Amino acid sequence: MARRQREGSLDNTQIAQIFLVFRHHLNTQYRVLELTQTLAELAGNLVSQHPIRAYDAVQLASAISLRTALIQAQLPDLVFLTADERLMTIAQTIGLLSENPQDLRIDKWDNKCSRENQKRIGDR
Repeated sequence: MARRQREGSLDNTQIAQIFLVFRHHLNTQYRVLELTQTLAELAGNLVSQHPIRAYDAVQLASAISLRTALIQAQLPDLVFLTADERLMTIAQTIGLLSENPQDLRIDKWDNKCSRENQKRIGDR
């Protein structure tokens, strides 16, 4: 966003609005995981097995850990979101449902994915 603000494609009001929406989503739709020794070790294993950066490996390790907890609790599977095609390919290789958020068509009025994308995610 900082780059887009410098380039003039986003103004201060738009940046503030994006941050408000992000903070709301972070507090209501996401689960923040603590980086534990177990997650760090899993991330290290992922780095040694796949061509990814350490921070990406931490994200994948967190998704794997959360997915395991969801399965154990018999809850719906998670969808790993990334705009990085290489990271998405690796996530899919290790069994995570993955989606590029840039491919999702969002109706900005009600913030729901289009039926087409909901079906596509549901078919996995």
